[in-house]
Amino acid sequence: MFYQPNDVMHGEQIDEMMCSLGKFIVEFERVCSSLQHLIMFILQKEGLKNHQLAQAVIGDKAARELRTLFGTIYQELPNQDEDDNKTVKSLLNRFDKLTEFRNELVHAKWSLDKQTDEDGFTAILEKFKNKPTKGVIQKRSPITKDLIERFALEARKEMVLVRRLSVALLQSGFKTSEHMNRFPDCELDDELFEWLKA
Repeated sequence: MFYQPNDVMHGEQIDEMMCSLGKFIVEFERVCSSLQHLIMFILQKEGLKNHQLAQAVIGDKAARELRTLFGTIYQELPNQDEDDNKTVKSLLNRFDKLTEFRNELVHAKWSLDKQTDEDGFTAILEKFKNKPTKGVIQKRSPITKDLIERFALEARKEMVLVRRLSVALLQSGFKTSEHMNRFPDCELDDELFEWLKA
């Protein structure tokens, strides 16, 4: 539905939110791209000589399919112990939540009416979901520019972790869990994913 901002400030707030949304989407896709490259390099390291075949395996998989493919390939790698498995599982769980947030943003109806409070402009995401025990339910979720930017930062942290995982898996002398947990700069913002439960 076409709408007009109520005033110049409202229009600027909407534009800022859309810029944050674009930033998040790009950061999210960079995580996906890092996973794609990691899968290709693992396949090559494990003996696949045909680069095009690696591309065919990855294809145009969406985020969840990419996560499943990587998780399956990772389980077949030698020399990964229980600590390594926990570390990689934690990363993939974070990626699942990031994917869920991305899907909530992309597949929702955005209400951008004037919704300003002490924290600034708030948009409302609306989505209908089918629940076998409840029928059709409507989910309405408030979202702010700050929240989107926090998720963009989470995506950047996950990209860094995927790159560290690449180093651990593709170069000799690195233990996966130790290398990925060596730096405290990519800790999860525990409150961040509470938004998904609302």
